[in-house]
Amino acid sequence: MGKLRVENESQESIVDTLEPVRRILIEFELGLTTADIPDADCEFCESPMSKIYLDHNFGGRQVRLRTKVPGYHCPKDDANFFSNEGVVASLTKARDVLLARGYKTESKRMNDSLEHEERFLASFCDEALSG
Repeated sequence: MGKLRVENESQESIVDTLEPVRRILIEFELGLTTADIPDADCEFCESPMSKIYLDHNFGGRQVRLRTKVPGYHCPKDDANFFSNEGVVASLTKARDVLLARGYKTESKRMNDSLEHEERFLASFCDEALSG
């Protein structure tokens, strides 16, 4: 399902007391391939892009996600772009790994990130179709 490492660290708070901070690193293979994403042209130069795998490092102070997701490379601009499918799949799997291991609060936060990403993608698609 995925590797999950939990580290308990001490961190000084504002009032000079030590509070334990749990840090969680999630690593997994996504199982999504470049064949699973559509062909795409660069939004900036409109050149056809090649499909590649990109390192997806996501998270905050307490939970970090590290995996590879399919994405795109524009040879003309030498720029890389994550695929929407890859980002949504990686956040979904990270949420599920956290929930399966009993980290309900962290799973909820990852789900909030996933919902934000899905809203962004929906509005982006709406703009592309209307524009």
